[in-house]
Amino acid sequence: MRYHTLTIEPSLSPFNILTFLPLHKQLIAEVKIEGDYAKPLLKDLFVLQVALSPYFFCLWLVKYHRRYISKTPLSIEEKTEMAIEAIGIATWDELSAIQRTQAIDQSVWISDNYDKWVFERDKLLKKQGKREEEEWSMD
Repeated sequence: MRYHTLTIEPSLSPFNILTFLPLHKQLIAEVKIEGDYAKPLLKDLFVLQVALSPYFFCLWLVKYHRRYISKTPLSIEEKTEMAIEAIGIATWDELSAIQRTQAIDQSVWISDNYDKWVFERDKLLKKQGKREEEEWSMD
């Protein structure tokens, strides 16, 4: 059995460089770049950021002292904010209201408590996963 091979002459090739370059230039000329370009704001200036960095550092230091060093009790809003930062906003959105209050009560922003919370949550999710697999197998 013989196979026929197709030979294309370089001048007739659809990928000839002489035909490709004008098409390439035409496509580049027609492309419109739209989107994320905007005029820089005053806050984007590096000099301004450097000048204001001590102020923002002091704000951060006050927040850190209030959360981790000070012995005064935290408000519910502060506890919620710290829990969201520790858990992550996507996971926080998946939790029910009861699970959120449990996470706040367990102080998940402390690393040891966070590890325990993750371990318990993984166990619970595995149990629920097995139940779902059983339901699927019965169908």
